[in-house]
Amino acid sequence: ARRKQAADEEARRKAEEAERQKAMWERLRSNQMITSEQANPAAGHDQPAQAQIAADGQLVPVPGADTDPNKAFLAQSEKHSNAMAKARVFRRTDALIPEGTMIRGFLETAINTDLPGMVRAVAREDVYSLDGRRILIPKGSRLTGEYRSGIARGQKRVFIVWNRVIRSDGVSVDIASPGADRLGRGGLGGRVDTHWLERYGNAIMLSVVGGVSEYLSSLADTGSDGQQQQVTTVDPVTGQTVTTTYGGSGSQRDARSIAFDKSSTALQQLAQEAFRDTQTIPPTIYVDQGTPVVVFVRRDLDFSELYADPVEEELARLKRGGNPAKAIDPTPLLVTPRSEADPYDPGYGTPAK
Repeated sequence: ARRKQAADEEARRKAEEAERQKAMWERLRSNQMITSEQANPAAGHDQPAQAQIAADGQLVPVPGADTDPNKAFLAQSEKHSNAMAKARVFRRTDALIPEGTMIRGFLETAINTDLPGMVRAVAREDVYSLDGRRILIPKGSRLTGEYRSGIARGQKRVFIVWNRVIRSDGVSVDIASPGADRLGRGGLGGRVDTHWLERYGNAIMLSVVGGVSEYLSSLADTGSDGQQQQVTTVDPVTGQTVTTTYGGSGSQRDARSIAFDKSSTALQQLAQEAFRDTQTIPPTIYVDQGTPVVVFVRRDLDFSELYADPVEEELARLKRGGNPAKAIDPTPLLVTPRSEADPYDPGYGTPAK
């Protein structure tokens, strides 16, 4: 009977463990992450922490809850790995800038990460459609974005989000794309100021002064090898003999020693407080005006409402009795073609024939 009871208890325990593991994996695969209350027993009956995942794959933190981005990223990868991707055809490749296109330009405004702010740039190259037929973002178009502050210790690049592209003809498109450097690396590098003097200067100065005070205090303690000295003098007015004792308890040398000790202790406390107040100063990144920038387009940009369908245009022209136009190479232009002529030549950057 005891063996049967032990076997039943072991089977029940294994079943509960299997149910717990199954529930945990179900939470990891779901769009909403719920942290088990057992991980934080001190929380009592508080609401468990949650982390939602938006449709675009970004982690949306719930106010007042602790989030685990690693688990959220795992859940999102599980979601995408199980889904089936279907190929689709872009009908208007003449008016499409696909995801992954790089818009190159240079900064018009400088960047200082002490405070968050806006940033502006100018495109320095024409951006063509997927089939290379049209220039959809001409050079000279304006890019507007914003950058964040609160740089972490050791960070050397500033994160920029580019919001819009505004063409000279008034056409505007929202891009909401991150910035990169000329090699496509995330963020934009600049000159980093770690504020070393502001963080450690006061503490070092107070520590040096405190060390000098301790040194003087030690000289006062050992000046007479710890022995008392008596000096006898005769008052010339009264003729009385006055004896003064130096060293030992209650002497003038002890008073100086106590004063030095107190001052050194106070200076050490001030140095600790100064270091504690200044060690949280974040670094500052400076990016100069005119720095080359790259916008890494993270969504497909559709300009089909601004341009007529080229197939319909060609059919209409043929109906009017026109000659057939020269066929266009359907191969997408992944890189803007460059001519061998001077870059400032008006024909620079035109599509290859």
